Amino acid sequence: MDTSTGHLINKEKWDELKSKGQAENYSPVPEPLKDEATKALNGKSETMIDLKGSSNLAQWAIDEQKKKDKAKVKRKAQKQSRKANRK
Repeated sequence: MDTSTGHLINKEKWDELKSKGQAENYSPVPEPLKDEATKALNGKSETMIDLKGSSNLAQWAIDEQKKKDKAKVKRKAQKQSRKANRK
């Protein structure tokens, strides 16, 4: 699942994207949420999850995105600190 957009894909579609080198934005759905993801896909290869919804899958995606954003802010602060310490 692409946690920034809510794009949910099945395993076969993910393998296809991975072989093309286009799967870097996608994270595997954790084991406890796989049943919910399967229900959301409903036999299709891909679907969109409403990230403003209250489903467990949406909440997981929001939390994952927050972790990525927090890591990005931390990396930027570390970069600025290293730059300031070089002078």
